[in-house]
Amino acid sequence: MFTSILCPVDPSELGFEQKAVTAARQMGEAGAQVTLVTVIPAPHAAVDHYLPPDVVARQASETQAAMEAIGRALGLPEGRVQIRVRHGRAANEILEEAKDSGADLIVMASHRPGLATYLIGSTATHVVRHANCSVLVIREEPPAA
Repeated sequence: MFTSILCPVDPSELGFEQKAVTAARQMGEAGAQVTLVTVIPAPHAAVDHYLPPDVVARQASETQAAMEAIGRALGLPEGRVQIRVRHGRAANEILEEAKDSGADLIVMASHRPGLATYLIGSTATHVVRHANCSVLVIREEPPAA
């Protein structure tokens, strides 16, 4: 059904995103190419000049290694998983990667909406509104009552 799946991942929140990663893996088992993407936010201009000069390169290298480990853990045949590390605003970079990789499906996790989400939006909301392909949003489990 789908041939190219994009799955945004934040290596620091993998537990939260595990259901989305699992869904992407299951679809990949059916023959789809899976691209895992993460976005490193640009440092705020107010603190940028206080950071060591190699901080962005070091962060990118560490993130690339973490993403490669996540990709290997999918257990898909070699060559069917791609890793992308991008820099910028998450929603914009996810949409750009979807175009660049020719994704026909984006599978992503989303937090339950809170007041801040309604006021300023969320990454998933922006992606759903602006994607040129289908988007599967997987919500986190509701808290136990």
